[in-house]
Amino acid sequence: MRKIYCGQFNLKNQKNDTIIHAEGKKMSKTEAVAEVFFTAFKSLSKNEKEMVVEKLLKDLKFREDMKDILTVLERVEEKSVPYMKVHEELKKTKRL
Repeated sequence: MRKIYCGQFNLKNQKNDTIIHAEGKKMSKTEAVAEVFFTAFKSLSKNEKEMVVEKLLKDLKFREDMKDILTVLERVEEKSVPYMKVHEELKKTKRL
């Protein structure tokens, strides 16, 4: 197995793309990329962070995705509603 050392990560070339963090935590390749990106972001100055956030928020699709994610996080504790109940309510209110 070929090992690639990259910063705080010990990257292993495996079929399932498991990456072993230097602290021993296993994570997917996607999680490792996110970890590296976030670590880099946290190291930026306040002005640099503001510039990155400003650029992200200028992207309409990204902004919509963030609103969706925040809505899900805010409502995670709510009880789920059966699909048919929602469907009937939408039909009754002529939104479907």
